[in-house]
Parts: sequence; C-alpha cells; structure tokens
Amino acid sequence: MKISEYKQLFLSEAQEILNSLNKILVELEKKPEDPGLINELFRQSHTLKSMAQSMGYDEITGLTHSMESTLSLIKSGKLKAEKETVDLLFKSLDTLLNLVEAVRKGETKKVKVAPLIERFEEIASAVPGEERMPAEEKRSNLRLEDIDRRHIVDERNKGVITYRLTVSLKTGVKDKKLMAQDLVKKLQDLGEVIRAPFLYRQIEGGRFGRHFGLFFVTKHSSDEIKKEIEADADVQGVALRPLEIDEIILPSKKKEAEDVPVPISAGEAQSVRVPLTQLDGLMDAIGELVINKSRLSSITRTVENKPLGEAVAQMSRLTSHLQYQMMQVRLIPLEYIFTPYSRMVRDIAASESKKVDLVIEGSNIGLDRAMQDEINGPLLHLLKNAVTHGIEKPEERERKKKPKRGKIKLVAKRERNHVAIELSDDGRGIDIEETREVSVKRGIIAKEELAALTPKEEIMLITSPGYSGAKKVTEAAGRGVGLSAVRSKVESFGGSLNIETTPGEGTAFLIKLPLTMAVTQAMLVGLADETYCIPLSYIVEAIKVASGDIKTMEHHEVISYRDTVLPLVRLKETLGFAQPSVGETGNPGTATGIPVVVVESGTRRIGLVVDSLLDQQEVVIKSLTGILKQVRYVSGATILGTGKASLIVDVPSLV
Repeated sequence: MKISEYKQLFLSEAQEILNSLNKILVELEKKPEDPGLINELFRQSHTLKSMAQSMGYDEITGLTHSMESTLSLIKSGKLKAEKETVDLLFKSLDTLLNLVEAVRKGETKKVKVAPLIERFEEIASAVPGEERMPAEEKRSNLRLEDIDRRHIVDERNKGVITYRLTVSLKTGVKDKKLMAQDLVKKLQDLGEVIRAPFLYRQIEGGRFGRHFGLFFVTKHSSDEIKKEIEADADVQGVALRPLEIDEIILPSKKKEAEDVPVPISAGEAQSVRVPLTQLDGLMDAIGELVINKSRLSSITRTVENKPLGEAVAQMSRLTSHLQYQMMQVRLIPLEYIFTPYSRMVRDIAASESKKVDLVIEGSNIGLDRAMQDEINGPLLHLLKNAVTHGIEKPEERERKKKPKRGKIKLVAKRERNHVAIELSDDGRGIDIEETREVSVKRGIIAKEELAALTPKEEIMLITSPGYSGAKKVTEAAGRGVGLSAVRSKVESFGGSLNIETTPGEGTAFLIKLPLTMAVTQAMLVGLADETYCIPLSYIVEAIKVASGDIKTMEHHEVISYRDTVLPLVRLKETLGFAQPSVGETGNPGTATGIPVVVVESGTRRIGLVVDSLLDQQEVVIKSLTGILKQVRYVSGATILGTGKASLIVDVPSLV
C-alpha cells in the first residue's frame, strides 16, 4: 500500500497529538516536577516522531527527535523544565503545526527547523555529564530504503564496511550549509555516501542543526576517516560505527508486516474514521427520507388501507431510529474544540502579564461537528475577553485579597436535547453603572429608558451592536464588535446567551445550544394560504386573545400577558403579505380569539400574531442560497409532508 494513502490518517492523528501536547505542556509549566506530565509529553512526542518517520516527513521527524531527547533529559532528572526550555518546546509545537499544515496543503515546506534543533542541542550540551554528540543516539538524515539495504549487503559480502557517521560542527560556524557540503564531498573521495543527491538537497534546505548524519560505505578504517574529517577547523567531532547485520538485513516478510497496519479483527474494532463530507451526504439522504416519510404518512391518512398504514407506520419507526443513530454519529466530544484553549489562554495571559488557570469540564459531551465549528469563534472571543477584561493583574488581585492566579472555568453539560456551556471567571465582574453610561453615550439606549430595564436586561446591554467598554484596542481585546457578534451567532442557530455577574467577584456567560442544526421540532402556523414554521426552541406557548384585548402603546400593539406587557408583531404584515392582518377590518380572527405565538430570544419576549395554529412537526432544515439568503426574517426552509415547501421564521431577527 502506498504511503500517500495514509496521509489523511497522519494529518488527523498529528493534529490531535499536537493539540494534546499543547494542553499537557501548559500543565507542565504550572507543575514542572510532575512525572506523569513529563512521561505523557515524551510518549506522545515519540508517537508523532514515529508516525512522521514512517511517512518520510524529515523536518517533523528531526524536530520531534530533538524534543524527545530534551524531554528524556527532563524525565531522567538531568534537566529541569525551566521557562527557557518550556518556551522552546512551545515554539517547536507551533513550528510542527505549521509543518503539518504544509503537508495538508501539499506545499513545499518552507519552515526552518534547524535553529530550533540547534537550540535543543545547546541545552543538551550544557547538561553535566551529557555527551555533546552521543553516537548511538544521533539519527541519520536518511532512512535506508530497500535498494540501499541491498547495495550495502552486496558491499558487505565484498568485505566493504558501511558506517553510520555523524559529524558535529562547532558553534558559530558562519556557513553551515557550505561546510556540510564540503565534508560530504570529502567523504565521497574516501568512499560512497548513500543517497548523496538527496543528502545535498537536505543540506541545501537547512534541515539540520549543528549535527548531521549519513551512511557511508568505504574500505578505509574508522581512524582514517576521523582524521580526515577532524582536520577541518570547524568540526567539533566525529562519531561513527559499523552498521550491524540486523540493521541492514533485507526486510523479511515479518518486517513488511510491521510496516503495513495490521488488520483488526471484527471483534476488536471499536471505531473507524470517516470523512465529514460523507457524513454530511448521509445526513442529507436521511433528511430526504424523513421528508418522504412525512409525505407517506400524510397520504395514508386519506386512504383506507390497513396493510399500507401498518407498513408506513413501521417505516416511520425505522426512519426515526435511523435518523437518531445518524445524529449520534455526528456528535463528537467537545474536546475537539476545547483542547487548544489551554494554550491560547496561556499565551494571552503571558502577553497581558497575568497569571490565569483554565479549568475545563465536560469535554466528553457530544455536539454536532457542524455546530462545534459554528460555536468555536464565539467561545474563543469570550475566552479572550475573560483574560483581557475579566481577570485582574496579579498585584491588583493581591490588593483585593484574591489568589494571584486567576481562574477561568469552561463547563459543558447535557440538558435533554440541548448542550449548556458555561464560561465563568473569578475576575473583576461587570461594572453595571459603567455599562449604563457607555450604552447611553453610544446611543444604544435613551437615558430615560434605563429605569424600565430589569437587572438582567442591563447586563445584556453589553451585547448590543456598537457597545465597547475597551479602553484600548489590542489583538486580544478586539474592536468592540465581539459580544454583539457572539450573541448574534449563538442565536442564529437556535441558541441563547445569558450573562450573570457580581462586581468584584466575576462573570459567567451561559450558552444553550441545540444538539444539531440539521433537524428541529417546529410549530406550523398558517398565514393566508401559506404555511410557516416556528422552531419550538423559541416558543414559550401559544395563546388566543380577543381583539378587544389588543391595545396600542407608543404606536405599538401590546397585550397584557402574565402581569407584564407583551409587544405584538403581526407576522403577515412583517413578511410582506398584502392581505389585511388578523383582527383588522374584515378579518376579526376566529370565534375563540386571535392566535398568538409567544416567543423568546435572549431576555426579550414578543407575541407573533398568525392566522391559524396548524400542527407540530419535526422538520429537516434546508439552508437558503443565492438571492434567497437576503430574505429578511427567514432562516431556512423545509419540505412538509404534503410535499409543499415552507419557510422557517427567524425569531431572533424579529425579537
């Protein structure tokens, strides 16, 4: 099997390993003596190195090998995980991420790893009793291919020796590339350098530190070779040893079996990797199946045929089960987006001269992958705000008798058909008085209207378009459009955002999300001759009111609702219907009253006046494309059981 066929698997696993390494390294920075963290860093670095080596990604292999060597010194107690070393490890992880991304895009690798490798070697060389260039530990710049092994075996049979040779250059060599190339040419005069053209390309690309290795076939003795190379003033030292027979023997069937992934028996297989595009296609097909199930169910209600009715009922049960199973397949742990957050918080805190711990709980909770992609941006912004605006600097926290290290908690919980995510901090909290002043100053609300707001509504002012309390613009703080965008994004796919704060103690952002955006329960309502869908996640209840109960207040229609005043929106007028609205001249509603659907988004409630309440149904959401995306107050469409298309009302835009 070709190595290229494993590329996608490598990319997927490499990304997971690097995310995990970042998370573990953040913890190691706080607990530099924790052997469990060091062991896990070493283990995962070794795994990544082995994967890259098997794929032939030399830059990734070389850098992870240097990381592994340094972690080995930390593991053995010869080196401490001090700030300089940890920072170098972080830089290396960033470089590895760039290299993996280059592999993903199929681009030429332009990322230079030599400076990092050289720095690792300098750290290792400063360890007392540690060899500057241990011959047995250094890896060759090349991997022996089958053709190389055959050639070496042939030469061995002729009495010619093959050496594993590593050259170490002195610190401060001005032109390492030229120096290395001259040494290779000198060796070629003494024998044969295995795969010399490829080695030259590696040297030209700068893919080595102060040490570089090769395989060398020669009749000369090791002393002669050493003497010739060490004659150069820029050479620190030379390590070479003859290759053992088990290192050069031709791959046996057993070896070939090791190189190819071993098939897992049916009883052992626990999971498989499937491209997301295939899952999307399968979900679309199941959506069409659900639509046709509704159509068949509608038809059977008009036909007196018992066997047909039973068959359709059975098919409906199977379709519902299939749909449920498909939704479960699309649910992946929130760890997918949560894992990189620890590193991000660490970096932002460092740039702000703050000390912050991020505690993550519930990362095993499943959420639709598409939903995770959508919510990742809002969560990133809230985390940045928590570090830059919420958590105080250590000296300020000390004056307030708080721990110097601030704490941010990110907790996910499953609540029936929703996922609740709470992001809280123990920082300074939101200054309500400042929020009121900024809101009035920026024209978000009139000063005389402030008195009518509840405490909850006052806090939510910070999510209004145009609000910004930032004293200065930074990369982390943004430009004052963040929380408005966060709220809009959360509400755009049926979620809700609420904020709780205690001045001086901290703030909590509470996000509630549906498990998936593909399917939703909706109430069907009639508007003239059309049927519209209102998602149940926004509906508080459906009521009927007498036309005489509708009053006008400040040019807006309202009704008295549960000891409060509820604004009304006549949905037909809002959506542009030409017919008279319900309750107006010629259309007084029904004998039992005018249908009103009470909906809620965020902290606001309104009543949607409709012509009739029809049914409750599970609908498959279809995104609008082209010019239809510009239609106001509509978030998508679906196909009803009758086969007719129905638009889905965008409740947040109305509220």
